[in-house]
Amino acid sequence: MSDEKEETKIIEKDEEISPPRSDDAFAALAKKDSAHSDWDYARAYAGMLGNPHRLFTNCVRYLRELRDKTDNAPLSSTQASRYPINTLIHSPSFKSVIYYAAAALHPKELKALKALTPGTLLTVFTPDELSAIVAITYVYRRVKKLVPPTVWEGVSGEVHIQMETGFHVGNNLPAIGTSRGIMVGALRYITLSLFSKRDARGYKLYKRHLNEKELLFDIQDELQRWKCNHLQIASSILQGIGLGIGAASGLVAPDLPTHAKNERQLKDAQAWFATRTWIQSLLENECAPKELAGQKNFEMSAEKLADVQKQVESIYENGSTFDWIDKTKADLPSNLNEALTLPEPLDEHGNPVKEEMPADII
Repeated sequence: MSDEKEETKIIEKDEEISPPRSDDAFAALAKKDSAHSDWDYARAYAGMLGNPHRLFTNCVRYLRELRDKTDNAPLSSTQASRYPINTLIHSPSFKSVIYYAAAALHPKELKALKALTPGTLLTVFTPDELSAIVAITYVYRRVKKLVPPTVWEGVSGEVHIQMETGFHVGNNLPAIGTSRGIMVGALRYITLSLFSKRDARGYKLYKRHLNEKELLFDIQDELQRWKCNHLQIASSILQGIGLGIGAASGLVAPDLPTHAKNERQLKDAQAWFATRTWIQSLLENECAPKELAGQKNFEMSAEKLADVQKQVESIYENGSTFDWIDKTKADLPSNLNEALTLPEPLDEHGNPVKEEMPADII
């Protein structure tokens, strides 16, 4: 854990970043290497994903606004039927992801639904949870297309484990919440794998180093090898998809943040830092993180900690149930696909929306 204390510049602007074209960015960096910062390299790696598609960024923004307006209450069927979420669920693959995510995250609520429709299915989620599922599914699918298949085989399994661990952490710590647990759990291994795209041999040696040292990550080693670290890449991606300065800065913070532009931003940054720290401590040391000792919002009772530890142990012994992020239209039975088929989507004014989902983005 000490490697994460490496000094890292915190992002200061709350804005969505359009990443540069990756090839152009790396070419520019190569011309005058000494003039560029670690964040320049991180943004170049984030640029490999290209500009986020507007359907996903609009959906994340819509759900975050709902979260703020409703105090993150579960979605209503009316809210679920509005653009842009109703357009996304027209995608057969995304529909499959949502259904299996509901089965993994909220099996009791899913079973209790009197009728299964797109609207009722989405009501098992809070806006924050659904925005996390939308965002991380998009990033996961985009990176999967970039990374060598032999590398991705190892990445996907680790993503499932860390994502499920994060969910259990967030489920037991309201100040963190399940949405951050899902995002942080998945995002770290996803962004780490981008190094393999440009340096397959270095990535292999790095993974060997981690195994020898029994570490999940080594921030200092990443900086030496690739001139940036995976947390910086993840931070750049979070801003690009519209998750805000709190998420972007908290994820890379070397210590629990103590100041920010406002109280809300500070709480968000602290929660993202705590999420990262909790997941890593559980998986690497099988205990609560020492960095958060005395922080009441981020401490679990002995009973809850023991329960989470048992859940993590079960994940390793029996496998993760969080493979929903890999589900495609082929995994959804025809009767469920028919039940979850929407009529033509409507915008917030009730007018038809004619916007197709590009086939290659999910």
